[in-house]
Amino acid sequence: MRKNYLLTVCGVICLFVFVSGCQKKSDSTEVDMTLKDKKIILAATPPMGWNSWNCFHTEIDEDKIKAVADAMITSGMKDAGYEYINLDDGWMAETRDKNGNLQSHPDKFPGGIKALADYVHGKGLKLGLYSSNGTNTCARLYPGSLGNEEKDAKLFVEWGVDYLKYDWCNHATINYSPAIDKISILPISSKEQSKEIFYEAESPENTLGGSGSGAAKVEDITIKKDNKNIVTGKKVANIGNNSGSLQFNNIDAPSDGEYEMKIYYSNPDFPFRKAFISVNGETAVEVDIQFPGEVVNGSPVIAMDEPPAVPPAGCLPGGAPPGGGSPDAGPPPGGGFTGAIMSQQDVMGVYSMNIKLKAGKNTIKFFNSMTDKDNAIALYSRMSNALKKAYEESANPDKKQVVLSICEWGANEPWDWGKNIGQLWRTTGDITDSFSSALNNMDRNAVLADYAGPGRWNDPDMLEVGNGGMTDIEYRSHFSLWCIMAAPLLTGNDLSKMSEAAKLILMNKDAIAVDQDPLGIQGKRIKKDGDIEVWTKPLANGDVAVALFNRGDSEKDIKTSLDEIGLKTQGKHVLNDLWNKTEKATDGDIAYHVLSHGVTFLRVGIKK
Repeated sequence: MRKNYLLTVCGVICLFVFVSGCQKKSDSTEVDMTLKDKKIILAATPPMGWNSWNCFHTEIDEDKIKAVADAMITSGMKDAGYEYINLDDGWMAETRDKNGNLQSHPDKFPGGIKALADYVHGKGLKLGLYSSNGTNTCARLYPGSLGNEEKDAKLFVEWGVDYLKYDWCNHATINYSPAIDKISILPISSKEQSKEIFYEAESPENTLGGSGSGAAKVEDITIKKDNKNIVTGKKVANIGNNSGSLQFNNIDAPSDGEYEMKIYYSNPDFPFRKAFISVNGETAVEVDIQFPGEVVNGSPVIAMDEPPAVPPAGCLPGGAPPGGGSPDAGPPPGGGFTGAIMSQQDVMGVYSMNIKLKAGKNTIKFFNSMTDKDNAIALYSRMSNALKKAYEESANPDKKQVVLSICEWGANEPWDWGKNIGQLWRTTGDITDSFSSALNNMDRNAVLADYAGPGRWNDPDMLEVGNGGMTDIEYRSHFSLWCIMAAPLLTGNDLSKMSEAAKLILMNKDAIAVDQDPLGIQGKRIKKDGDIEVWTKPLANGDVAVALFNRGDSEKDIKTSLDEIGLKTQGKHVLNDLWNKTEKATDGDIAYHVLSHGVTFLRVGIKK
């Protein structure tokens, strides 16, 4: 399934430049600042902690979360660097309270989130929460934060929340205009003596713009009421996404002057949709046309086409997508689950505004030049700005700046815009507890290395180590590759029942040091030969982390060299094996025998 206070930093100096192969030049040089300056950046290193989803789904409660927090201490996870205890979907009540505030589920969290945050903070840990950038969360039973961003952000800061995972389910589409039924025109100067003149949107005199699936079209608008689909009449829909448009071509005006225009529309999106309106080809006016339906305690009245599926509880392996993913895969395609939610009432509304017309025939054009990406930026900015405002206005001396995790699954290329809004962003769909799923997410994340750095991390999703769906060799590869990619390390297993094998992987401090290296560079795959891969990541002290990865089904000999990994300095270097805890020296070649689905994870530096 599934924050932003990037500060301007002075005193920028170059620490290390690492170039390998033909790589896209980007803003990755922003990481070249003093380590001292990096300490003031929120999430200066990839966040480390635990998230409830992979193990418990929505079946979480106060006792389970406290047990996990306790186990993070007693197991040694906190000493290894893990600090966040993140509650995913399912912590909130199914409705907001009478004041429109989110509230914890009365049966699962009777003590409330503030008391839970105090418990977690008392152990030297941090608390994270979950919400969705939509009317409901991804589980669909619980209210999302759309339209209530400032109210929810204020509550999160008051509760002492340190981290917010912000999902993308059931989001609005403000890059589209409402569906238009008709407009009316009335002269301002003679309103009492004149009658409204109506113009139907579906009239053949009008022009519908756009092409293919992006074209505006006349269609029956259907809403859900009493478990029945009700057709509210023909309207012009699909106006927007920088494509579809509706132009009224023959708007009669008896004289030059100002006129009242009423827009009769159907708008299924809460809290609003956006329309750009141009009269006679002049500069368009941008207007937010509000959701006209019933809103109860801050949430729109909605209905589901089907009841939400109840996910299985417990740390069981999930289903795996077919195949192992392609190492040459590009960024993930757009799209993802958005839920099957409809309005429960007839959502016809009327919006009034004043326009200037000239005597005779006029044109009025409705369009929306925003794209899907613009929509995501606008909606995530609402919560990002709300969190900043809540922090700045809070009088609580213990207030926290909230890390914002943008969880829109890479649908709208958040690596392009996320650094101005949050501290990390999902680059992939949901991971499942299978080697093929881990490979798929790794491949999608790998091509985005140049976008990562302190306070702006690519997130290939949570860790599955310890959940039982992979072998220990595969889990070790999964963990190693997340570390070399400078990915957030958020475990998804039940820490209170963790096996010794899982502990050895998750608490390998040498591997964690690669992930948490203050230089903040995401490692890159510099060599690919069939199932054989070589990955490198430059480190702040001049060392280079190297992963020799065998994604194939048979054992392989994997070779590289000091020159190939970017260490051109002459002389002996030490190869530190981060899993076997062995060392050997080399003045050139690096060669290891690697098991099927296995990795040799090295730290290479000059021999002292």
